[in-house]
Amino acid sequence: MIILKESHTGVIGEMQCVKGNERVVSTTITSCIVIIGLNAERKINAAHLLIDKTYENIQVVLDDLTELFSGCSNIVVIGQLDFWGEDILYQIYSSIGVTGEFNRSEGEYIVSANVSSDSLEVYVDDETVTFGEWSRVF
Repeated sequence: MIILKESHTGVIGEMQCVKGNERVVSTTITSCIVIIGLNAERKINAAHLLIDKTYENIQVVLDDLTELFSGCSNIVVIGQLDFWGEDILYQIYSSIGVTGEFNRSEGEYIVSANVSSDSLEVYVDDETVTFGEWSRVF
């Protein structure tokens, strides 16, 4: 990882990631996105992307994301997608095989996730969004 710095606490701040956790929590989201996926061991890999640093370093970010999510399934993007351009989201989605998204258009909130059997349970503040196996392709 060049741009993304690995967190060893399970809490990911802006431009941080985790590998192989059973539970992950983000710091507060404003215009950011959080990407979460299940790795081959059915553990969580996740990244918290800050919009300006991603735009400034898009190829390096894509390389880091490709490495982080290699071999992962059920990859979802959660955040305030309205702040992000379709072009950059498409680059991210296609480079790592994103299969689902959850757009939260306003407010500050925290994303947390944990593994439950073969599904990924994601909590956005008090709202629960459960992702299983998806068929949506971007």
